Amino acid sequence: MDKYKPKIGIQFFAEPPAAPEPDKPAEQPPTPSLAELLAGSADYQHQFQTMLDTERQKWQAAAQEEQTEAQKLANMTDSERREYQLTQREEQLAEQQAAFQRQQLVAQTGAELTKRGLPSTMAQYLTGKDAAETKANIERYETDYNAAVQAGIDGVMRGRTPPREPKKPEQADPFLTGFLKK
Repeated sequence: MDKYKPKIGIQFFAEPPAAPEPDKPAEQPPTPSLAELLAGSADYQHQFQTMLDTERQKWQAAAQEEQTEAQKLANMTDSERREYQLTQREEQLAEQQAAFQRQQLVAQTGAELTKRGLPSTMAQYLTGKDAAETKANIERYETDYNAAVQAGIDGVMRGRTPPREPKKPEQADPFLTGFLKK
């Protein structure tokens, strides 16, 4: 009877390992503080200090710019202030309009690339300052792209030159040598 029982590893039916108790969090190595990290190497201290100094200079420059702007506005009369704010709004509007036109030109470039069967992911790189420059960039890219594709095709399709001398009967297939002797 025992010889017909299948042999199964008892571990297969064992209970799964017990999960860690929720009372005890898993032990993790303590996270070192910034001071501990910097205490180890002078290079790290120097890099950190230079990054901190550059950021501090940026903050100070921005604060100084805001302060001079506020002083400039405080010294202006109402009409000068309105005119100054109007010119600032016009500049912001011109920047937004230029950004929108650039987006439209990139979209048109992508459509043109797709129409020509070229990858449209290059649209942002081929977009020029105006439509004429963009068209010239697309045409140059198309010729370079087609030349690269053709070179790749030629490389794949290139075959080996045939051997100059035909094989001697000794080197040929033994089955065929019987026919050649006749």
